[in-house]
Formats: sequence, C-alpha cells, structure tokens
Amino acid sequence: DVSLRTEYARLLHCQARCQEHLQAVEEELVRVAAAATPTMSPEQLSNCDLALQRLALYLCQEGRDEEAKPHLKRLGFRYRLARGGLGYRRPPRPAAAPAAKAYR
Repeated sequence: DVSLRTEYARLLHCQARCQEHLQAVEEELVRVAAAATPTMSPEQLSNCDLALQRLALYLCQEGRDEEAKPHLKRLGFRYRLARGGLGYRRPPRPAAAPAAKAYR
C-alpha cells in the first residue's frame, strides 16, 4: 500500500543518522513515486505525489539539483528556492565522549 510506504519513508527520514540511512529513504521514495499508475485511487496517487515531493526536496537539500529537476517539473513547479535556501550545512559530528573515570 503506497500510503504505508510513504509513511515508512517519512519515519526512516526522521530516524536517519547517517548517509546510508538517507540512501534508504531515497530508495523508498523512488519506489513509491514510481508506483503511480492511472488506475490508482486519488488517495493513492496523492501519496505517490507526496513521495515525489519529498524526493525532490531531499535531492535539492543534498545539492543534487539536476536530479530534482524532472521531479519538480512533473509536479508542476515552475520556480524553486535558491540553493542556499535548501542546502543545509551539516553539523559537525560530535567528538567521541571521553572515557568515564573511575573515582575511588
């Protein structure tokens, strides 16, 4: 069911902690967006469009504008925010916590 898969992709994205997790999100969004067929119900098609929107936004945030263009066009967008508006800088990875000292 595309609504469940769309929600699954959203949850994956919320819990992503590394690039590998984000790749899994992207793959799931691609699968859901590609599942759209003319015989689907309006609700199912809406979920496919939502997945496509999230995919396009993700690609823009990753600086992959050329890959996002066909998706944005398919969704009917004519304009988009500048790269700086969607290209977030990633926070530095936290340093490993120092080992706990045993006090006697």
